[in-house]
Amino acid sequence: MEENLTFNIDEITKNNFQFINISEIDTTRWKNKNEFKESIKSTFKVSSSDLREFIENTFGIRMDIDMSHNRNQLNSLTKKVTKTKKGKRTFLNLNEYIRLIELEEFNSFIVDNVEKDFKVKNRRKLRDELMYLQIARYKNTEHYKNDNMLELQSFAYYLSLFESLEQYLNFWYCEPLLKDTHIESPNEDLNNLLKVINGHYDNKEITKNKFQSIDDVINTSEMQKIYTFLRDIQTVDNKKADHYK
Repeated sequence: MEENLTFNIDEITKNNFQFINISEIDTTRWKNKNEFKESIKSTFKVSSSDLREFIENTFGIRMDIDMSHNRNQLNSLTKKVTKTKKGKRTFLNLNEYIRLIELEEFNSFIVDNVEKDFKVKNRRKLRDELMYLQIARYKNTEHYKNDNMLELQSFAYYLSLFESLEQYLNFWYCEPLLKDTHIESPNEDLNNLLKVINGHYDNKEITKNKFQSIDDVINTSEMQKIYTFLRDIQTVDNKKADHYK
């Protein structure tokens, strides 16, 4: 397996058959994108020993027993994406392997230690794998965030063409302000929507395009209001994604 390992996420995804086990899917409720990813099975599986061998041979980072510091660092990073048991061999599935590659700490571990222990012969593979590692970090860059903002604005424009959508957004974004508290419902689907609305007011990280009053909600343009709603959905989904890391 080690000889076929790579940090090229596109290649791994393309070359490993993925399928959905229908019998394991709960069709009675909505799944967010991260929950849905967890239901996708794959033929991909890599052991911790194969991963260590790939890192050592590709990047010149020793992973033998004598280099316990490197092994311990990798083990602690692996624990961020999967459960490990002492004395048992650890395997990563496709989703776990991709999450490992996308970890900022994993990126730093590789880049900071490249050829620290010995020079590698395959220079092209070294350069290519470092490039793939940087590509995996793309979503953490300002460039990605700007692309994402423009994409949401495009979605917001098309959704604004639906009549009455703004009316519903006005109602729900005003409710927490009117009641001065979180709004909840016994209906699970509606409650998922309300988590997005409540999350807008709970989010301390955003200040731009955040509603401070009922007047703010009503006077914000329709397209900007829909953009804010889409952004709030992403925020909730990303928080749920942290559950899987």
